[in-house]
Amino acid sequence: MESISSIEKIKLFWNNNDRQIALIAGVTLVALISFGAGYLTANNSPNSLVITERSTSAFSSSTPLLVDQNTASTAKGIIVASKSGKVYHWPWSSWAKKIKPENQVWFNSEAEAQSTGYKASSEFVNEAPSSYKFNN
Repeated sequence: MESISSIEKIKLFWNNNDRQIALIAGVTLVALISFGAGYLTANNSPNSLVITERSTSAFSSSTPLLVDQNTASTAKGIIVASKSGKVYHWPWSSWAKKIKPENQVWFNSEAEAQSTGYKASSEFVNEAPSSYKFNN
């Protein structure tokens, strides 16, 4: 009795199952390409920033303001807190997203938030944009 070599076994398997192997490979490639296209088109970066000009108010001068791109169109400041809480957050923070719009209090700076009795959240430093200069 002759034994079949490993290479011959592979060739025999390929020849017997070539359509199924091609189908599985095709479906896998389509899935990977679809995932990659979706990932590339998503704009989920929490640290992407837009620099805008803020007009003079009672709390701040006309200085550049860093605003998260995802909330730039609706933001009334750069820091948000809850009316009933004592902690302020970045707008992209998971805690900030839980604050109902009618309960949001917006601030243009940390100093403004601190002057009204609010304190930074425990995640505030870790979630800050790399270019942000903290209030000392």
